[in-house]
Amino acid sequence: MLPTLKTLKKITCLITVVCVFSLRELHAQFTISETFTGTVVTPDIILGDTAFLTAERGIDPPGQGWLRLTDDQPNQLGYAYLNQRFPSSLGVLIDFEYSDWSSELPDGDGFSVFLFDASYGPGTFKLGPSGAALGYAEVDANSKPPAAYTMGPGLTGGYFGVGFDELGNFAAQLNTVDNSAPGARANAITLRGAYKRSHPLPYGN
Repeated sequence: MLPTLKTLKKITCLITVVCVFSLRELHAQFTISETFTGTVVTPDIILGDTAFLTAERGIDPPGQGWLRLTDDQPNQLGYAYLNQRFPSSLGVLIDFEYSDWSSELPDGDGFSVFLFDASYGPGTFKLGPSGAALGYAEVDANSKPPAAYTMGPGLTGGYFGVGFDELGNFAAQLNTVDNSAPGARANAITLRGAYKRSHPLPYGN
C-alpha cells in the first residue's frame, strides 16, 4: 500500500511560484499535513526566496492565513519544500489547495509541484529560472524564441515536475533536449522529467 503524503496548502500564485517536496527515509505509511494558516510552519517545512506566511506578516489573522509564494511583481520566485526523505519506490500522494490572482498585472506564468534529489537541502537547494520554466526546467540558448525566457539551470536535483501552466510556456522548447516539445499550451498541466532530461509532456487543458 502506498504511503500517503497529504499536504493542504493555500497558495497565492502570482507570476512564478513553486511548492516542492523532498523526503527523509521512512519505511511505513505516513501522513504529513500543513495548512499554512498560522504564523509558523513545522521545522521540516522550508520557505525561501519570496515565499512567506500572510498571517506572520499581519496580512491575515492567525488561523486564516495563506502561504504566499510571490507578490504580483514580475520575475519573482518563491518556494516551500518538505525537508524529509523517503524511498521513491514508495510513491506519494499530494493534496493541496491554491489561489491565483493579480491586482494589476496580467496573471503570472503559473506554478510547479515537484520531487527532487534529497541530497539537496538548505544551503544547496536552488530553484530553476522564473517565468516559463516555473522554477523547474532548464532554459538555455536553444529555447524558442530565446529572447522570450529567463535563462539558467533547472532545479537542483530535479526528478519530476508538474507545471500548472497558465501562459503555456512550460510545454515550449526551453533547452537543448526539448526538440520534441509540443509548443506552448495555455491553461494546461504539463509534466517534465528529470533535470537534463526534462522533455515536456502536456497532460491536458
